[in-house]
Amino acid sequence: MLTKPLKGADIKAEAEKILHSLQSEQKPNSPSGMHFMAQVSPDFLRRAKTKDTDRLMDFLPFASLSLSTLGGRTGVFALISKDEDRQQPLRLRKSSIRNTLHESSISKTSAAKKSKSGKMRERN
Repeated sequence: MLTKPLKGADIKAEAEKILHSLQSEQKPNSPSGMHFMAQVSPDFLRRAKTKDTDRLMDFLPFASLSLSTLGGRTGVFALISKDEDRQQPLRLRKSSIRNTLHESSISKTSAAKKSKSGKMRERN
């Protein structure tokens, strides 16, 4: 079965959903009562590669964050310690230097092509 690869917006949306779920709980909701937990969407997990789950964890601002299965429950859960500050906002990823350089080289190349084509028209 083919699945569409995840985009950055999909990963961010999943992170927002998990963050909201963790923030909305009043008391720790794990079976042991020691953690806050939120289920990771099965669709996300089906489509995610390792780098996608790493990016998901990068968005979430919790030092104690882990993804785990729980005995007796279906699915994968994001777990954080009950002592964690849950009111933190999502961490926005900084754009990579490699992508920034690549994008600037593309824009310079296209600008150079436009200026060359304009000069050729002036000569004719």
